[in-house]
Amino acid sequence: MTAKLSLEVSTIAQICYAGVTALREALTKEPQPEWDALQPEDQGKIVDYIVMVLTGRPTPDTPEGEVIRRICSVLRSEKKTLKYA
Repeated sequence: MTAKLSLEVSTIAQICYAGVTALREALTKEPQPEWDALQPEDQGKIVDYIVMVLTGRPTPDTPEGEVIRRICSVLRSEKKTLKYA
């Protein structure tokens, strides 16, 4: 049985942000702000980055970027890559 799930880009951004902040907290032992504590401009930058990843555009090669790419690869449908553009 296959279930279809549709996620908004902003939801994907929040999932990716949670993964990145967990990585940062594990490495630095410093608490990271929750998504809701971010300014709208900062949330927008993260959403823009997610759109870049989902549409296959180049992104910086960083550990955080790798977390985001791996999460997006699970969520992205190759047939609908441009759907997010």
